[in-house]
Amino acid sequence: KSEEPADENETGKTDATELQKTSVISQLQKGDDVWGSGTAITENEDGTFTVTDGKVWDNSGMATMPVCFGAGDLVGFTHVVVELDVSGFTLRDGDDEYPSFELKVEGAEGSGLAKVINGTPNFDSEKGIAEIPLSSVDFLDKAEKFTLNVRGTGTIVLKNIYTAK
Repeated sequence: KSEEPADENETGKTDATELQKTSVISQLQKGDDVWGSGTAITENEDGTFTVTDGKVWDNSGMATMPVCFGAGDLVGFTHVVVELDVSGFTLRDGDDEYPSFELKVEGAEGSGLAKVINGTPNFDSEKGIAEIPLSSVDFLDKAEKFTLNVRGTGTIVLKNIYTAK
């Protein structure tokens, strides 16, 4: 893969195949009630993960997938790329405040650093790829986690999560 960052095309989106990606799926938080969200995340034999929606944070259902890392680990990355199959999941219509698919980037607990990015326009459910730009996050050097939140009900097969540039 090229070391050069991918160029944006006419639509303002980049082609995920041109990005240099680093898998961070090993840093996914797993369990029966991930972070008290009600979401269940279990690893499958093929290395994918089954994610079942929870209704604790959002009574309408939401799958919450947190990824934790060290401060500064996002520096130099321009996107988060997610590969997932939502064929067993019913996405809920979203809006600007509560999009169907979002990425929430956060700093250390109590830091007050948080940025929610609407990932819905960057999610191609047919291809099963979301490519979410990090350009609006001005604290990448202090970020310690991000959470993928997909609003709706059912089961998602999470194939991989990457940081990319």
